[in-house]
Amino acid sequence: MVTLANISAEALSSILSSEPITLLPSASDSPVYIHERLLSSVSPSLSAPYQREWKESKSRVYKFLKEKDGFDVTKDLLICFVRWAYIGDYSTEIVGISSFVEERVVAEVVVEEDDWDFGTSKRKKGKNRGKQDIYVDEIPPAPLETPSGRHDQLDGGEEGPSIGTTNTVDPLSLHIQLYVFANIYLMDALKDVSKRKIIEYLQKVERSTSKAPYTTMIFGLLEYASLYLSDNDPLLNWLGRYASWNLSTLRQNVQRLENLLGDGKFAALLVRHVVPSQTNPFK
Repeated sequence: MVTLANISAEALSSILSSEPITLLPSASDSPVYIHERLLSSVSPSLSAPYQREWKESKSRVYKFLKEKDGFDVTKDLLICFVRWAYIGDYSTEIVGISSFVEERVVAEVVVEEDDWDFGTSKRKKGKNRGKQDIYVDEIPPAPLETPSGRHDQLDGGEEGPSIGTTNTVDPLSLHIQLYVFANIYLMDALKDVSKRKIIEYLQKVERSTSKAPYTTMIFGLLEYASLYLSDNDPLLNWLGRYASWNLSTLRQNVQRLENLLGDGKFAALLVRHVVPSQTNPFK
């Protein structure tokens, strides 16, 4: 995607000299602003009202209305969308939603005798970390573990609490909302970014110390995608593969799984991938 960082000086001047457009979320009048020509470049569909004799072209305010199917354009969504429009990327952290996942780190400690007179040293080898020499006499004390710096670790088989953030929306929810938003307004580049972030986050969950705290978040992702995406959508199809591969985890919450499969749409995806369900969707 072409961003403000890699366009010509003339194009940059043209965008920044254009009038700002005010975008209003569905459920509030808290504004988010974007230059009109930038909006036109990333989404001709979304900018269409300003290029015709519609009331939006005079007021320069676009109010998103909540759709009959319940799709809601939130301020968090619009902030991330505008950030992506300007720099080609976005982060959930800019709206106070942490994307942290506590991952397992497998380390091997090897005790070796050195030829020097300084005594024994320990070498700690971790994945992709190489070796680090730590002399026994200089090993620092282990840092105190703070409850706020880690997630609850539950035994498999029980659904844990959702990951706490400073917002009521979790990162997967925001990513899938942006994907659906991009799908509606024909922004393939934003769809690609959101899809990549969803897959990367789920990969981190696979490497986490426990999947249990993330189960509610994953069900929310699957339910939202099933509700708003078409049967042939590539992300929905990938999520079907992912759910088939993780079916044993999803079965730990029978009620949510039954609700997900209730309309038959996602059930058909699971059936499609049930035979190759042992295939890792991340490969």
